[in-house]
Amino acid sequence: MSEGATGLSVLLSISVLSGLVFHWRIARFKTASFGAAFFSTVAFQISAYFRAGHFEPFTIVAFVVGSVVALCVAALVGLPFALSRRKEKASDAA
Repeated sequence: MSEGATGLSVLLSISVLSGLVFHWRIARFKTASFGAAFFSTVAFQISAYFRAGHFEPFTIVAFVVGSVVALCVAALVGLPFALSRRKEKASDAA
């Protein structure tokens, strides 16, 4: 596996795990999604720092692109939680 594919798989793994935790603990969809995306990107940059021993020259670009990817993953992971909470709220109201 190439270095780029390895990095992407690490970012996706971190994003899925943080998305699950954030959506499980935080009821508001947008807050959980943005929190998971921010945490995922920071955790990925820290892991890249430990692997390389220094921050890469394009850390800011990687942070922005990683945030977009992590936000998309967190939103997809959070959809079942949001739908479940919406059904729960509708059944409580009825």
